[in-house]
Amino acid sequence: HHWIAKDGIHKNPWCPVEYVFGIGAESRNTPTNFPAGYGYRVSDAAWWGGNIHLLHTDHLAGSNAEIAAKECNECYYAAGKGPECTPEKNGTFQCCGDNCFDGSCFCPTAPSAPTTQTNYYLQYTVMYTREMITPIYIGVWTAPGCQTFDDVLRNHEEPEHRASTSIRQH
Repeated sequence: HHWIAKDGIHKNPWCPVEYVFGIGAESRNTPTNFPAGYGYRVSDAAWWGGNIHLLHTDHLAGSNAEIAAKECNECYYAAGKGPECTPEKNGTFQCCGDNCFDGSCFCPTAPSAPTTQTNYYLQYTVMYTREMITPIYIGVWTAPGCQTFDDVLRNHEEPEHRASTSIRQH
């Protein structure tokens, strides 16, 4: 679904979202490249971490696999998706296992679903140089109002939802 990389020193100039690189499923196979002579400068004191959000949509419950995957991916309410997932929170991050780090929040699966553990790996390539570069300063801009999450609930009467954020460049 998405991955995010951050270092412990980075400061976002626009919003308090402190990750450096990231990409979602919509941008699959789209590399992050910088022009020749430019790069992200990393200090010797930097440490790195990541957030990897995987959605495994095999063996979901229901008679229609496509609908089951859609409801799982779009965070529909279902029993077993965590204590914060309620019918009122349908379509929000609370129904996508947000802050559920123990593996107990998941989309409903078919009784025949395998129960064996599967390991997943993120493969990446980092190119670096010790030559002088022109540094690129990276920031993330989120809307509305630099919020990390925004609950956009289903609304059939007004299905379009717009959000915006304004920033002032110094």
